[in-house]
Amino acid sequence: MPQYTFQCFECGCRFEKGLPASKATEMNPCPSCGEEAERIVEEVSFSFDTESSHEGLSLQNTGVSSVDYDWDEIVARDAEKRWNFIEGRQQVKEVVLEDNPERTRWDLLRSPDGEYDVMSDEEIDCSWRVREIHSSAMDWLEEKTRA
Repeated sequence: MPQYTFQCFECGCRFEKGLPASKATEMNPCPSCGEEAERIVEEVSFSFDTESSHEGLSLQNTGVSSVDYDWDEIVARDAEKRWNFIEGRQQVKEVVLEDNPERTRWDLLRSPDGEYDVMSDEEIDCSWRVREIHSSAMDWLEEKTRA
């Protein structure tokens, strides 16, 4: 069932409610003051990793507007978690490359289980051919868009 956001203009409470689409345009009573609340359409469509927010607390619909949250801290924690993940992957790549000093990052392939391995010579040749084709196609597109 779709979730719709409602705003009470009497007390300022914002809340979500699961409703069938056929009832989405109806007014709904505010859980805070009981007055009729209007459905609003959110302008943004993005998400943060809420698991990294406020020391074990996660964001949820409390009926209070998002203005009350310290979004800067949430964004910072989300970014930190994602950068730590990226740095972890880089460290794994470095270990693989230390064991294969004649290879570069271009020669690595991530397997379905998320681990990194060195490609075979045949895979490396194929990878370079694909890069050359891609580069030629991009050059052609750039030339066409200028014309």
